[in-house]
Amino acid sequence: MEDPTVARQSALLVEALGAIEKASSGIRRSTSKVVSTADIVKERRKVRSLIEACTLHEVPSVQDALRFFDRYMRLHPEFNRGMKLAGEAKSVLNSYQTASDKFYAKCCEVEAADRRDSSQSDAEELTEKASFLDPRGTSQRHEFEQNLHDDIVSERNKEVREIAESVRDIHEIFVHINELVGEQGGQLEIIDSQVAASESATRNAADQLRMARDAQDKSRRNQVVLLIIVVIIVGLVIAVMVS
Repeated sequence: MEDPTVARQSALLVEALGAIEKASSGIRRSTSKVVSTADIVKERRKVRSLIEACTLHEVPSVQDALRFFDRYMRLHPEFNRGMKLAGEAKSVLNSYQTASDKFYAKCCEVEAADRRDSSQSDAEELTEKASFLDPRGTSQRHEFEQNLHDDIVSERNKEVREIAESVRDIHEIFVHINELVGEQGGQLEIIDSQVAASESATRNAADQLRMARDAQDKSRRNQVVLLIIVVIIVGLVIAVMVS
């Protein structure tokens, strides 16, 4: 029967990884929708919300579960599912990191293209959308664009750095578990070789015992034959003397 604590931690890990995968899908959808500066403003709010939720809840749950399995495998070397779960977590977090990085890279790309290639009509439209920020008119467009660019870069550096740290932490746990499995594998190989040597010695001892028994049985048969011969000779001698 499975340890209840293991079952609970496994369930929590699977649930957290599922939530992170869902967040990664949401981030990828937002990335595909970013084609203008207005899209950047809209989709950034969605992505920021997804990342904040994962950072506060799901990522710590994954880290806690993997640390538990790391400790558990030290006490229970026969438990090998921890390696599989750690590998799945590493894959999910790598995908999450890639999705987040691509989103902010797309935002920077689109924002830069808008700044570089927008026509006068695009500038007027952007000014209208940004006018609520500053009523001074078209002269504020450049300030709005620069602030947006700075916000994207700052947010990208912050979010990607935090995600990278989480991924690195989980990767270290994965490597540690992998090394632990390797150490246990080496120990098992030593045990297997010792068992094989013991079995070989047992077989040799059994062979020696069988050979000794065969020799003993042969000796007993020879003694019986010799006794019969002696009895026959004595019988013949007695018969000659009587006659």
